[in-house]
Amino acid sequence: MTSIEQILEDLAERRISKQEAKQLIRTVLSRKPRKIRVRVRGKTGKNVNIVVPVTMIEKALHWIPNEVSGVDVRSKIESVIEDEDFRGEVITINGDEDEEVYITIE
Repeated sequence: MTSIEQILEDLAERRISKQEAKQLIRTVLSRKPRKIRVRVRGKTGKNVNIVVPVTMIEKALHWIPNEVSGVDVRSKIESVIEDEDFRGEVITINGDEDEEVYITIE
């Protein structure tokens, strides 16, 4: 359930006032959209840095491999996407070819 859905539910059940609901919705809407950053540092010096809105990743999860170097990447990404307040490091992977992969939510 999104934050706005929760606010509307609380309003409908009279747990908050209309004024509180308006303020909470304004706060939610003024938040910067979250982004997921994937950085790959290769041993040859080639690096990749990708930043994508979380909403785009939600729609593309089926393209993300379940496992990378023995780590269940998809499940970790799914769990932090569900937590709308999460910001920070999701996972760090040391790959099979000495590359380092960092995934964070900003």
